[in-house]
Amino acid sequence: MPYASNDGIRIYYETQGAGSPLLLHHSLLGSLQSWGEYGYVDALKDDYQLIMMDARGHGLSDKPHNPEDYSEKQRVADMVSVLDDLEIEASHFWGYSYGGRAGFELAKYAPERVRSLIIGGGSPHEATPGEHRLLKTLESGIDSLIETYEQVMTVTPELRSFLKAQDLEALAAVLKAGWSSLMDDLPNMIMPCLIYAGEADESNYPAIQQYVPILVNANFVSLPGLNHPSCFTESEHILPFVKKFLMVS
Repeated sequence: MPYASNDGIRIYYETQGAGSPLLLHHSLLGSLQSWGEYGYVDALKDDYQLIMMDARGHGLSDKPHNPEDYSEKQRVADMVSVLDDLEIEASHFWGYSYGGRAGFELAKYAPERVRSLIIGGGSPHEATPGEHRLLKTLESGIDSLIETYEQVMTVTPELRSFLKAQDLEALAAVLKAGWSSLMDDLPNMIMPCLIYAGEADESNYPAIQQYVPILVNANFVSLPGLNHPSCFTESEHILPFVKKFLMVS
């Protein structure tokens, strides 16, 4: 099984396809398997070397329980360690939600490793009240987590099993660590950027519209009728825009 190592923390990753490298970073409480489950891998593997990683605290990567192990720079070092393990100097990047936040951090701390940046439903802002509410949910236990998911999407038996397998203490540590605002860093992110969000994503859409104009080389795609989960699970809406963007980036 392929693992990269960052200061003793093992980061699990998988690759598929051939072509220009594209690093894929999942959302909070997700795993690298989601990129295959929702059609992204099949759509892109003929043209790109897809590098899918489990963020620390998730999937098959190590899951420390100390919030001090989830700093911005550690997240960046995890991503860089995967690229280094594959001997890749620079890669396109695509992250959704928490993965999008990780992309902004990568663009700040290791811009030389980023050929282009694709951010879905993610923000460079500091931790929001939504993240604080999720922390309380995680601390309340798995039943509360499943109830939260049921409010915004259908919880299939497979998703229920996936959620029950989560290390809630590690995920709570991610949120306890928090993250700061990167708004002042946006003008320095000069790589090509594609930002997208669902118009029904009430907690993220307005904030995303505010920061996009600050990026000097960004395009914004607005997806009508999609909320935060469906903007990822219904991949057919965004894939045409991403494919076009990558061809010229």
